[in-house]
Amino acid sequence: MSHLKYSPKLRRVIRQDPVDQIGRSTFSLAKAAIRQDRRSEAAGLIQYMRFEYLTIYEFLIGWKDDLLDYIGGKWGPTALRRSVAETPDALPILQLNSGSVLRRAAATTGVAQP
Repeated sequence: MSHLKYSPKLRRVIRQDPVDQIGRSTFSLAKAAIRQDRRSEAAGLIQYMRFEYLTIYEFLIGWKDDLLDYIGGKWGPTALRRSVAETPDALPILQLNSGSVLRRAAATTGVAQP
C-alpha cells in the first residue's frame, strides 16, 4: 500500500511510510505494486520515483557545472578542457553543457577558447 501524501510544509507529495518500512526503495515498492496489479498505486510510485531521480540529477548537474565554472574561471578554458579530457570515466557527464561552461570561463578570465 502506497503512502504517498501531500505535505503542506514541503508543498509537494512525499512518501510517508510507517517506521518499519522506512528504507525500502520506491523502486521496490513500485515493482511490488505492479506484480500485485495495483496499477494506480504503481503509477503514483513511478511518478514519484521520477521526481526523486530528477531531483538528484539536477543537484549533480548543478554541482558539476559549479565545479567546471570554478576551474574555468580560475585557470581558463584551456585548463577546463584539459581537466575534462583527463577524466575519461566521467567524460560523458562532464561534457553535458560543457559549451556553455567554456563560454563562461572565457568571459570570466578573458582568455579565448582554444
